[in-house]
Amino acid sequence: MLKVLNANSGVGSEVKLRDYSEPLQNQRDISSYASRYVYNFDFGVEPDVTDLHIYENQMIRIWRAMAENPYIDFAIDDIVNEMISYNVDDKYPIELDLNDTKFSKNIRNKIHDEWITVMKLLRFHKKSYSLIRDWYIDGKQYFYVEEGKNGIKNITVLDPLRTKKIVNKDDSYSYIYHDTQLNNVLFEIPKESMIELTSGLMDNRHNIWISYLNNAYIPLNQLNNIEDALLIYRIARAPERRVFYIDTGQLPKSKAETYMKEVIRQLRNKMEYDPSTGKIKETSNNMSLLDDIYLPRSAEGRSTEVSTLQGGGNFLNQTDDLDYFKIKLFRSLNVPFTRWSELNGPANVIGRTAELTRDEVKYRKFIVRLRNCYNALFTILLRKQLSLKNIIKESEFNEEYENIMFVWSSDSFFAEMRDIEILNERLNIVDRVTPNAGVYFSTAWVMRDILKFTDEEIEQMKKEIEEDKKNGQPMPQDDPTMNPDDYSSQNDEPEDDEDDYGADGYIGTDKEKEEESILYERR
Repeated sequence: MLKVLNANSGVGSEVKLRDYSEPLQNQRDISSYASRYVYNFDFGVEPDVTDLHIYENQMIRIWRAMAENPYIDFAIDDIVNEMISYNVDDKYPIELDLNDTKFSKNIRNKIHDEWITVMKLLRFHKKSYSLIRDWYIDGKQYFYVEEGKNGIKNITVLDPLRTKKIVNKDDSYSYIYHDTQLNNVLFEIPKESMIELTSGLMDNRHNIWISYLNNAYIPLNQLNNIEDALLIYRIARAPERRVFYIDTGQLPKSKAETYMKEVIRQLRNKMEYDPSTGKIKETSNNMSLLDDIYLPRSAEGRSTEVSTLQGGGNFLNQTDDLDYFKIKLFRSLNVPFTRWSELNGPANVIGRTAELTRDEVKYRKFIVRLRNCYNALFTILLRKQLSLKNIIKESEFNEEYENIMFVWSSDSFFAEMRDIEILNERLNIVDRVTPNAGVYFSTAWVMRDILKFTDEEIEQMKKEIEEDKKNGQPMPQDDPTMNPDDYSSQNDEPEDDEDDYGADGYIGTDKEKEEESILYERR
């Protein structure tokens, strides 16, 4: 039982502790229905109620603006392409794996059919890229699920700027959606019909869910400032300028200034004839003010002179500081910089998995984390669909929740190369362990801990070996040190080869015997 120490705090007898693993936005009470209108989330009148929603909308707009940057857009595109990989034979980039579940074969087939239905409702084959991209940028995504008697009827994606979660005093909550662009209607949606998919990341005060782009906010601004500085320097200092030393003679200061202005006006303006109108028009060469410098000269014996001022040179070749902030930006996005840079050529070449850098390994783990976060959407939709179809109950689904796997497709080339190299390394270890099999290591240990076979695979392998023996397939001898290739060569009957064994007992081919006889004659 919790005891309230500050009795003057104005709280009632029942208080609720804040769960720090959830953002404050999901726990703060908004009891006034007037404050639920979404336009208050942009221009709130009560800061104590709507400030978090205003802050969240401001951050979402910042993240969407960041996504328009070419560097950020490249990183997002690379991340989404790594998450979603379409192989030639794949209809959908995600498959359902129920091998570890305890469901019957009939139930598994029905679950697979409903999984295809969920993919069709999401139109995931065509919209998967845009769905995951928007979720990655905004940090959250809302799905309105329209239920029917025979399952889910429709799934609609809602804008996070217009959709908010409302928590009441009794811990109940619902969602509101303000359609400001189509019908200008405010909807209240029950929690049973809404799916809130978040990034799993919170700000430093644990107030709102944030985007994966949030860490790149400062590095992006720094990079933009460096690029702007380089561009300004290139425009202002790179071109050579003309310096006009104008002889003003013995003119007084006021008349000298007037004379200088007249000379500058003459150099700036040019009279042209317009044949289309038959009029003379005056055009201004405004760039002359940027490129040219005018200085008066009144010393005796020195006339008007025109010289050039050396420019800043090709400063764009020195971009070490720019590359530093680029690397910093890509690291904040968890994307290896070698995917952007062309300096390290071998890093961008498709090769063996042994050539992967440490950054690529970390990047792969980051992609797996993103996939696991997005799997929450598929879990909720599949559970709801199976429950509405009365295939299994929600409690039965929850019992097997940990055993239901969503397998994302990967690039077939890299997957095959990785599997081949892993198998090759394991077989090399087996060759080194085999001489000590039965002495220090058991066969079951080799199969389970080195080859990583499961118990089912071990039993299946034993059955297949017994079937091979029954079918008369040649098998290695019982000696564990015997190489199967050596065993097969010993069992092969030698064949007479006239090329290898001639009548004179010489071992070799006819061509070799002829060459040997020629060498003998020369000696």
